[in-house]
Amino acid sequence: MTAFTHTLVFLFMLALPVHAGQEAEPDAADGSRNSSLRFESVFDGYQSYRHQSVAPWKQSNERVKEVGGWRAYAREAAEPEGAEAPPRSGPDASQPAHDHGSTP
Repeated sequence: MTAFTHTLVFLFMLALPVHAGQEAEPDAADGSRNSSLRFESVFDGYQSYRHQSVAPWKQSNERVKEVGGWRAYAREAAEPEGAEAPPRSGPDASQPAHDHGSTP
């Protein structure tokens, strides 16, 4: 072993007794410290998978045909979230979008 390795081992051995005598904080055992903290698992509201019955494929195809076929689903997907969403308009002329201090 090299002198550097000997030094590292020696320093490691010096640190062992320091950490060996440490105990957990006595206040932490009774829960009085940080009593405002509360643990809530992300799995508390977990619901396992439940098998759902599937309609016969002919019935499903007839239902799609009634609502307008795949085009109806495409229109629905292209609509903005929520029915009350206002239509988009161009930028307001009173507030230029990229005014960097230049004069027109």
